[in-house]
Amino acid sequence: MRIALLLWLLDLSALGPLPHKGARGDFLRALKLEEARKFTEAAPIFEDLVGRYPLLAPYHAYHGARCAYFAGKHRAALRLLDRVPGDSVLDAEARLLRADVLRAQRNEDGAAQVYRDYLARYPKGMRLAEVHFRLGDHRRAYILGTTTSWADRAAPHVDPASLTAPEQVRFRYQLEGF
Repeated sequence: MRIALLLWLLDLSALGPLPHKGARGDFLRALKLEEARKFTEAAPIFEDLVGRYPLLAPYHAYHGARCAYFAGKHRAALRLLDRVPGDSVLDAEARLLRADVLRAQRNEDGAAQVYRDYLARYPKGMRLAEVHFRLGDHRRAYILGTTTSWADRAAPHVDPASLTAPEQVRFRYQLEGF
């Protein structure tokens, strides 16, 4: 009697269709592969689970995108990130991962736009320091007229103190306008 009442209160039909047999096991297996840093093996499992297990599709898409990104498959990562809904709990993390993927593709302007969108949507987000650092790095590269960013450690670092006085003033005002 108690179980029937509990099931009635929970109304499990609201969860949607149950996953196909084995989907839960595949999800746990893919998570363990991701944890073991076997990204090339985990990414296709997550991508397959997006359609097979719709209840957790945003999680599958996000973790699949992470695995694809770390495996070097940037287009697949962006395709999976498109499947994370904007109202999902994972939206903030998915936006930052999208920016990381764009940076890996050397699309610094696209990444900076994603960071600005993140700040507009999550002004008190958990990773504000990282976003401001990445935007500042992008802004520094833009001001100095280089395409190098913090990720390009082989590029020579330009210290603002080594600039001439007019360049320092322009550098400071442009950074403060940010």
